[in-house]
Amino acid sequence: MQADAPQWKRKAPNFIAIMFLLGATVGPAIDGIHGQVHLLTYDKAPLILGNLHTSAWVFALLGAFYATIGACFPALDALALRQGSGGAWEAGRTSPEGGGDDAGQEEPDQAQDGWLITATQRAVSRADAGHAALSLGVVAGLHQLSSVLYAAGVPYHEIGADLAAAAALNWLLFDGTPQGLALAALCGIGAPTSELFLMKLLGLWHYEAPDLVVAGVGLPSWVPWCYFFYTAWLANAARALWKHL
Repeated sequence: MQADAPQWKRKAPNFIAIMFLLGATVGPAIDGIHGQVHLLTYDKAPLILGNLHTSAWVFALLGAFYATIGACFPALDALALRQGSGGAWEAGRTSPEGGGDDAGQEEPDQAQDGWLITATQRAVSRADAGHAALSLGVVAGLHQLSSVLYAAGVPYHEIGADLAAAAALNWLLFDGTPQGLALAALCGIGAPTSELFLMKLLGLWHYEAPDLVVAGVGLPSWVPWCYFFYTAWLANAARALWKHL
């Protein structure tokens, strides 16, 4: 699984292409769950494909999103395993008797390395098509949950609290790695920020009832949690694909 330089050269082109295609196909289908309750309206290049309300822009944007975030997982998994192994090796060279204050600092460091290695190894070992499909189903279900709550008029802070709890449980069950948590947090902040820029600069879409408004454009304050829990599915898809290639 470790993504060393030869592996990257051999696997990366196919990996990125497949992740892009996955994002351009599966991504709009998941995104369309919110479109069914008119959470947002697409203003540029709108498309109606049966029950799917989307935009031609969405295919390319979600393809790029899947390829970019997906590529982070094999790279960060390999880095986590290398750093963890190196830290454990260095700790093994240090004598407990002569450690002084440094010896007291080794225990939390070793515990952190242990979690990093164990969580990453577990996530990588269970990554396969079946686990990825299950993760996809859960993410689709969580999107459906957010849509039902929105359509029912549940206050946004309550939707946010429900989705935050679901997102934490989803990460714990389907990822559990510190690098996965960091990427989920990054997506939860970065993706909505990117949406605001796209709405402001290009006017691609708009949300019907935003409560978080910046520079005249906005989105519901619970949307970041959707990106947070989305990331676990990308983790499983990326890890399973990397192992297969």
